[in-house]
Amino acid sequence: MTIAQNAEYSQEVPLSSQGQARAEAGKQMEPFEKNSSNAYDPVHNPNGIISLALAENTLLHKELADYFERHFHLTYSDFTYGSLRGDLRLREALSWVINAYFHPFENVTPNHLIMGNGLVSLVSHLAGAVANRGDGILVAKPFYYGWDIELPLLHGVVPVGVPVPISDMFTLAEVTYFEKMLQESNKKGIKIKAVFVCNPHNPYGRAYPRDVIIEYSRFCEKHNLHLISDEIYALSTFPSLDIPRPQPFVSALSIDLKAHGVNPSRVHVLYGISKDFNCNGFRIGALITQHNQSLIQSMTSIACLMVVSSPASALWTSLLTDNKSLTHFLTLNKFKLQAAYTHLTTWLKFHNLPYLPSSAGHFLLVDMRPILSNTRRYGTLLTITDDQDMYEREVTLDRFLFARGVQLRQGSMCHMDNGWFRISFTIERNYLNLALARVEDAMGWERWSELRPRKHIKDEPLKVNIRVSFQPHDGISSLELL
Repeated sequence: MTIAQNAEYSQEVPLSSQGQARAEAGKQMEPFEKNSSNAYDPVHNPNGIISLALAENTLLHKELADYFERHFHLTYSDFTYGSLRGDLRLREALSWVINAYFHPFENVTPNHLIMGNGLVSLVSHLAGAVANRGDGILVAKPFYYGWDIELPLLHGVVPVGVPVPISDMFTLAEVTYFEKMLQESNKKGIKIKAVFVCNPHNPYGRAYPRDVIIEYSRFCEKHNLHLISDEIYALSTFPSLDIPRPQPFVSALSIDLKAHGVNPSRVHVLYGISKDFNCNGFRIGALITQHNQSLIQSMTSIACLMVVSSPASALWTSLLTDNKSLTHFLTLNKFKLQAAYTHLTTWLKFHNLPYLPSSAGHFLLVDMRPILSNTRRYGTLLTITDDQDMYEREVTLDRFLFARGVQLRQGSMCHMDNGWFRISFTIERNYLNLALARVEDAMGWERWSELRPRKHIKDEPLKVNIRVSFQPHDGISSLELL
């Protein structure tokens, strides 16, 4: 081979403009890939990264693994292509659960569901079904950072953030900000085709009241828009000392839309296994739309690109159809969420770190601006100065902690004010404690008493009595340790 040939063969064959654009987007995923390959493991990688950035609930992984090992059964049909819309047994089981826990105004049937390999796929394809390339979808800021990738990547749909003050979030005033942004977007040549609502909200961790959801639907009716309600955290609400009586989850499916002058064919709901069922890796999501057959047909035409694997489908179906185990799991999950939230917030209070109380999901927002503004104490440690803006300081703190084995989610990635961080609390307690201890060591903070070494005490079965106020059709309204 000549030098010229070697030089020629070392050059990559060019991609299409679309392929190259995705390659650029793929570069944004490289840190995630790198981090996942360096995840903490107490035996195999004790110096690895402990992520408090991902919205993953690992609190019941052991119980789920045990259950699924005992209830994994495949039939001959599981070895075939099956239905493009998703296995009928799963759609029947999920329909039952939605009818039992989401209180739909009209019963959901399997024909109302399109299954996909996670909400990432469903959101991307749904965006292309309701909007054209260059069109926009309105969503209140802050919002889930993944939509910045999922909406434009395949179909070029633009997420248009609507700044809403914290004081107006989850109130009727929230929707008024959408009117102004709709007009501004039209002037910029961005045609708005839909509104995205995350309920319960990510990253605020709060559920929406019924009247606000109705107001959103009226806004969409007024401007002939689709309303997409992401309800992936629907069954992950919980009480705490911060919020003893949290806003109950209210599904968009539960509203009599026609009674409020809204065409029900414009309202669509997203749900999945990842959050409420602690199974991010299973990759199962669902689109529920009851009055838009054209959307069902449109999504069916591309369903072959996002088919759920039979083993994952069979496993989730086994739990959804086991009413006793399902009820126990959802009850225990809420208890675990409450306990994990209390653990983290007690640590935050010990270190005088301000935070926004949450009552749903896996995370809360922590205000690090007091730390980042105290350059007298932390300037040398973090290499921050008064000349830097808050975003630069936020990035510096993020990198500082990451280099010391802890990953947080920068608030700016969620379009939050600079200086905030989203911290997930739903990881195994030993992992969470180690992460918090690493932060204390890195920042030079006093050790919280719960993180101090203790004398070895022989392990004994933990006996806990839980008083639960539970209605099988609306989840848990209160949990109390005795």
